Amino acid sequence: KKPISKACGIRGEVTSDLQEIGETPIQEVNVAPKEPVQNVDYVKDEKDGSEKSSYEPKCNDQPEADKTSESVSEGVPEIGVIKFNPRSKKWSTGVDIPKEMRRYVIGAKGRKKRKLEEETDCRLIFPSRHKKMRPVNIVSSKSQECVELCRDRIESLIVDTRKRAYYTHFVSIPMNHPDIQAAFTRFVDAVQNDEELSESCRELAFFQQAKKLHLTVVMLSLLDDDDMQVAAECLERVVGDSVRKMLDGKPLEIEVKGLQCMNDNPTKVRVLYAKASSEKLYELMSTIADAMGDTGLAPRRAETIKIHLTLMNTRYQWKKRKERMDVEKLLEKYGDFDFGRIVVHSVHISSLMGPKDEDGYYSHIAKFTL
Repeated sequence: KKPISKACGIRGEVTSDLQEIGETPIQEVNVAPKEPVQNVDYVKDEKDGSEKSSYEPKCNDQPEADKTSESVSEGVPEIGVIKFNPRSKKWSTGVDIPKEMRRYVIGAKGRKKRKLEEETDCRLIFPSRHKKMRPVNIVSSKSQECVELCRDRIESLIVDTRKRAYYTHFVSIPMNHPDIQAAFTRFVDAVQNDEELSESCRELAFFQQAKKLHLTVVMLSLLDDDDMQVAAECLERVVGDSVRKMLDGKPLEIEVKGLQCMNDNPTKVRVLYAKASSEKLYELMSTIADAMGDTGLAPRRAETIKIHLTLMNTRYQWKKRKERMDVEKLLEKYGDFDFGRIVVHSVHISSLMGPKDEDGYYSHIAKFTL
């Protein structure tokens, strides 16, 4: 496997517990998380007001290797290339299925796998447990078209599953500059000590941690080392080919000023954020988000990106009851709060589940200088 560029700064691994941050629950999992991940913000669709936050256990139902695998194909099947073996008179190809997704292809007691094999006249041969990184082999003695159909069905299933998968990482722009942190601390103190404001918006647990202030570019579902490598290489490529040309050697200066909430009713708010603006910021974030969407590791962008620096989020409190804040008076008094202007130097692929960095920011598997 091609090693990741040293520039990526790869470090750390995804834990087996994957946190899902999205809008509608896909399934309930009866596994308690080791430790909840706090103070991460995600853009949510306020149209339906739904949200999800749960964990998925490590996949323990990997299939045993097909005992006839070595007789069907020689060596490791090549991904994306269909080959015909004149000796066995069979067509075959390899398809990459992340190990955490294989159970969705196999199904309970192998039912989905058998159904797919019957409908496409193919056989799916999974690697043995000690060769998990090998691709899954698709074999058919009927025709090349059968192999193509089976491969397309699997790839479509993977895409659909990723749309519902638990987010594990996100592309972030750190905004924890000392000047921004100092202004944020002043904002927190002012709000907490202002008795004219509603008690619902003065809860300390609702505030972001100053060291974790950030802009979210796009959410990612990286289920194994291969996914992490693809994401890191994608970000390295888009930063090198597009972002740096876009900036043309000029620093990315961002102004953080003014407050806004995620919905239209300021008396029932879950997220309060500061507005961030820059001449090239939206174009930069859109370029990165679109590139990640093309890899299949992130949802494709359906609408414009909402650039925001989250200051308060009721989900940071981690209570089962869905809290809301009344920020009407807060917006009236502090709506033009100025957090300052800073120069941003890097973009990260940050981990939701990993430990903190030395500076208290989210740990990262890749980091690139702008």
